[in-house]
Amino acid sequence: AFKEHVLVSGPSGASKTYTVDKFVTSNGYAKEFIAGHEAIESTDLLGYPIRHVDGSFVWMDGPLTAAFRNASVEKTVLFIDELLRIPSKELNILVGALTPNSSGEFVLRTNRLVDIENGIGKSETLVIPQENLWVVGTTNMGGDYDVNEMDLALNDRFMITDVAIEQDTIDMIIQASDHNNLG
Repeated sequence: AFKEHVLVSGPSGASKTYTVDKFVTSNGYAKEFIAGHEAIESTDLLGYPIRHVDGSFVWMDGPLTAAFRNASVEKTVLFIDELLRIPSKELNILVGALTPNSSGEFVLRTNRLVDIENGIGKSETLVIPQENLWVVGTTNMGGDYDVNEMDLALNDRFMITDVAIEQDTIDMIIQASDHNNLG
């Protein structure tokens, strides 16, 4: 954990999401979660202004920004379920954020307005120690699934682990389900 980002790949029903969540929770890591889907936009990852009950606007962090903000003070896991269902242009935000600078830090520009100088808005930039953020994703891969191809730059940032579920395990789950539904 926290040495190399991991992408867990495998067929539907192989318990990828459950296993990752159980590992993160049982180890007590701080966690931010993203459920990947084809309609995700950059604001869903980074954040956006929302109207407060008093009528003013306040910033609402997206999960990527929240993970960076939290990783500035403690080790944090960014768990991205169904990573390859996220459109490639939004995944490019992740590629940039997971590219360490020469000091071994990750840098994220949130697009949150934090200052105005000479009529020009300045965006918030979060800089965190590389060792404080661990990204773990899950995905299905291949032509049988409605997922995007993995970009080479994104591929370079993850160690891909393939998991499979044995047919005996599938049969046992089905039998247990049938038994529970009958009893």
